[in-house]
Amino acid sequence: MFEPFQKLLPLAAQKKNISREWLAIKVCQDFRTILLEIFTTQKEIAQYVQPAFYKDSILHINVENSAWAQEIIMKKEQILKELNKKIGKNLVKSLRTQLTRPAEKLNFT
Repeated sequence: MFEPFQKLLPLAAQKKNISREWLAIKVCQDFRTILLEIFTTQKEIAQYVQPAFYKDSILHINVENSAWAQEIIMKKEQILKELNKKIGKNLVKSLRTQLTRPAEKLNFT
């Protein structure tokens, strides 16, 4: 019988001692999915809000401006609940937003 590929990846990551890295990737990917589910009326949110990294039970999120940061903060509890539900464990304890500018708007001259 065939096993789904998604079930094999965590086992392979564990064998190669990269379980933490695999978990961080999964948290960030699941955040992207949850984001679109929660903000159904704001399809453009994926352009302005991106997961940066996951460390010490905190998901760090890059946002383009303070308005998007406020949107994330207002829905923080819902995001955490849905994210941990999708992961299957209560791993993400908090979210932190940090302002970043899009690369095309940076001026390096």
